[in-house]
Amino acid sequence: MVAKIRQSGTESPNPNPKPEVGEIDTSPPFQSVKDAVSLFGEGAFSGEKPFKKAKPYSAERVLAKETQLHVAQKELNKLREQVKNAETTKAQALVELERAKSSVEELAQKIKVIGESRELAIKATEAAKSQAKQLTEEKLLALKKEFNPELAKNLEMQLAETMSEIGALQKEMENKRTSDLDSVKSVTLELDDAKESLQKVADEESSLRSLVESLKVELENVKREHSELKEKESETESIVGNLHVKLRKSKSELEVCMAEESKVREEAEKKLKVALEEAEAAKAAEASALHRITELTERTTAARASTSESGAVITISKEEFNSLSHKVEESDKLADMKVAAAKAQVEAVKASENEALKRLETTQKEIEDIKSATQEALKKAEMAEAAKRVVESELRRWREREQKKAAEAASRILAETQVSTEPSPQHYRIQKQNPPRTAVEVRKLEKEVSVSKKALLPNISGIFHRKKNQVEGGSPSYLPGENPV
Repeated sequence: MVAKIRQSGTESPNPNPKPEVGEIDTSPPFQSVKDAVSLFGEGAFSGEKPFKKAKPYSAERVLAKETQLHVAQKELNKLREQVKNAETTKAQALVELERAKSSVEELAQKIKVIGESRELAIKATEAAKSQAKQLTEEKLLALKKEFNPELAKNLEMQLAETMSEIGALQKEMENKRTSDLDSVKSVTLELDDAKESLQKVADEESSLRSLVESLKVELENVKREHSELKEKESETESIVGNLHVKLRKSKSELEVCMAEESKVREEAEKKLKVALEEAEAAKAAEASALHRITELTERTTAARASTSESGAVITISKEEFNSLSHKVEESDKLADMKVAAAKAQVEAVKASENEALKRLETTQKEIEDIKSATQEALKKAEMAEAAKRVVESELRRWREREQKKAAEAASRILAETQVSTEPSPQHYRIQKQNPPRTAVEVRKLEKEVSVSKKALLPNISGIFHRKKNQVEGGSPSYLPGENPV
């Protein structure tokens, strides 16, 4: 066994990989000649004796030399380990070679033993053949010695009589055979017809099986749709529950809003009443102020008239007049502002009430839609389950009918074939007189199977058509004679 040599160069990602067992690492211990010259000196590569220059060795140079020496020792140890591994691999290969040689020798010995046993068997066979030949010759000689001519004549006479009887029997058999050929041909024709009918029945059975397989696939689809509808129903129930929770929450919020609204309305009405009262008071104050102003003006005019007559003058200050007028205007403005604020607050309360009512109507509409969708999904699931039960019952009935018909047909055909195979002339005469029952019954069976198939196909197609209409339209339909589920 040759040990593999791994070529590791500069292309290897790991310059010093760990050597495997049975491999020799040929990677160079130095990356270049320059490194080797720097490690061992130029005197190792040149024939001339190098001239030693007296250079002071620094600590760094000595450290570098020691590290290089340590690396070289490691490489030498690696090479020794690789050589040792190669020797162990070689020893293992030699052991395996010895084992192979011993097995080859054993096989050669076995082949030799087999050849010897074969030769012995051939010799024994030849000896048995010669012995059997000898025995037959001895028996023939003994029979020749025991031969009697009178006995031979009697045997010849008996043989002639036997031959004549055999000839007569052969003629009789020929006559019977010729007379029975027609009946045999008719029976074979009937059997061929029966085989063709059975083949047709088998073909129809295979088509019915394929139909049953397609119905099974359709049934699986219905089951899958039913499971999906159940999942959707559970999802819808969870959604309905969430919506009920939301509805209760919305109702509670609406009640809170209505209570707050009534409270705010009462407060607004109170504020409006207070504002109206303040406005009335302001108007009364304004009227009283105007009345005072008119009185003052009348007084001033009267005083002016009296002073003009008497020559004296009574005046009112302009600031007092302006302050009175300003107070009247401020009271009017304040009353108007309070009335407007109360009206705005009432309008805001009405708007919030309308918004809450709209949200309540929207929530109720969503709940009604979800309820209708849930009812529709439940109805579809019930219809799918009913269609599944109808299909399964129809398939079960059809299987029972077909198994019963097939068993009856097989028993009839077996009975007819057993009766037809009996070599009785009376049976043949009966067959000639009576029409063949096997072909007629097989044809009748074929017609029954075809009729049952024709009746089954519209039945099942009607079932799936009704199921489809039920799923699409949402109105349940049932088969004739079937009670609603």
